[in-house]
Amino acid sequence: MAIANPDKVKPVSPRTFELSVTSGFDRYSVEHGGWTLSSVFQPVFSLSHMRAVGYEGLLRAHDALDRVVSPLDVFGQAARVGEAMQVDRLSQALHLENFNVLGAENEWLFLNVHPAALTEPYHMAALLANLKRLQIEPRRVVLEVLEQRADDIETLADAVLHFREHGFLIALDDFGAGHSNIERIWQLDPDIVKLDRVMLSHAGHSAHSVHGTSHLKHRRNMEAILCGVVSLLHEAGKLVLIEGVETEHEAQLALSSGADFVQGFFFGRPNPGLADAAQAHTLMSELTERFRLQTEAKERRVATRLQPYVRAFERAAERLAAGEAL
Repeated sequence: MAIANPDKVKPVSPRTFELSVTSGFDRYSVEHGGWTLSSVFQPVFSLSHMRAVGYEGLLRAHDALDRVVSPLDVFGQAARVGEAMQVDRLSQALHLENFNVLGAENEWLFLNVHPAALTEPYHMAALLANLKRLQIEPRRVVLEVLEQRADDIETLADAVLHFREHGFLIALDDFGAGHSNIERIWQLDPDIVKLDRVMLSHAGHSAHSVHGTSHLKHRRNMEAILCGVVSLLHEAGKLVLIEGVETEHEAQLALSSGADFVQGFFFGRPNPGLADAAQAHTLMSELTERFRLQTEAKERRVATRLQPYVRAFERAAERLAAGEAL
């Protein structure tokens, strides 16, 4: 795949964006299609480090009357008028500008990228040009390949390889839904796999038609599947991020699964600024301690339930040792 020379590509000019102060934060916005587009960032937390290791850039839009417009409507309208790639590139440039003013030093920036944009040579050149202007190293950018059908998977895999060669990290979004399946992992070889929320939801809640003992068995089976998927991805050398964590129960499931990273409303909502490090550490410390206590209590319950059987085997062994026939 031929890649344009980033030194000859004109990056998105800072003059394209308007800097203002919103909710106490410096924040860039841009006018497009009659809407005002801006950025918010949802933190990605490391369970082992108990801190934010990255932020996912998310688009926010308002109309001329300051009413909220869904990002799906923004991209849907762009696709209808043939501007999907333009808006995709514009939103990434906007997130880079806003991420740059946050003052984050080592954290990753997760950027959603449509597969078709990855295979467009100009896209890489424009992205590299903006990173160079903002003095952000590509190794701090995680490109999330969105769950979309790719007409030519070999071309997409080749494009992903080129981005990785330039230092970018690659994440596969929404694994377990639609086109993001195990085959896609072998084809694209991502660094990080983001599990779709539906997998966590199934592990936390069983079907409405399941009741009583079957309900408990079903839930345990789904929890085992979640843990198995995480284990499989680790065996494949991938880091695992569970997204859509909204409740403490789901956070406990993420802990028990062995996932590396978590993201969701329980840990932090999308915000124009950085996460409160002290607050996040306290939240995760308390969560981990409750998880430890619950695990120990569960182990004691299992030991108590098995004790009669263990003692029966011990007695049988003693009688055999005393000379009784089997």
